[in-house]
Amino acid sequence: MIKYFVFIIFLSSCALNDITGTNVRSSNETTVTTGQQGTVLVFLSARCPCSNSHVEEIRSLSQKYKSFSFAAIHSNANETIEEAKVYFDKKDLPFPVLIDINNKWANHYQAFKTPHAVVLDAQGGVIYQGGISNKRVFDQADQKYLRTTLEIIESKRKLASSKEEVMGCGIKRKHP
Repeated sequence: MIKYFVFIIFLSSCALNDITGTNVRSSNETTVTTGQQGTVLVFLSARCPCSNSHVEEIRSLSQKYKSFSFAAIHSNANETIEEAKVYFDKKDLPFPVLIDINNKWANHYQAFKTPHAVVLDAQGGVIYQGGISNKRVFDQADQKYLRTTLEIIESKRKLASSKEEVMGCGIKRKHP
C-alpha cells in the first residue's frame, strides 16, 4: 500500500503572489513565480477524461501567453502520487504540477471539479475562476473561457465575466 507523505504547502488566507509546493514530476520543492501579468493555476486530474481532454489547450495557452506563469495543481486524494507522476510525466507539461494533498489550494479557490482554472493578477488577486471551456470534451467546445479570458487581459480590456461553470470530474477530498 502506498503511503502519502505530508508536504508543506505555503498558503496564506490573503492574496497569493509566488506559490510553492512539491512538484509531482520531480518530487522537488518548486516555486512558481508570478508572471508579468499574473499566474494561471489549473486543477487537473490523472484519471478524469474531462481534464485529460483539455490538457493540449492548456499547454497551448502556456506557450502563447508567456506573460503569465502557469502551474497545474493535483488535488485528488483518491489518486496516488505515483499514479499522478506517471500521468503527468507522460503529458510532459511545460510547467510544474504541484501536489495539493490536503486540498489547501482546492479549498482556498473553491475548486470542486477538474479541469478548473484560476487566473491571478500580478498581486495574487483572483481575476477569473472557472472552466477552461463550456464542454466536458474540449474538442466539442464552442466557448473557450480560459483562452478568451487571457486574450482580454492581455489586450487590457475589461472581463465581462470573472466566473464560468466548470464541466468535469469532482475533486476527491481527503477526509480525516
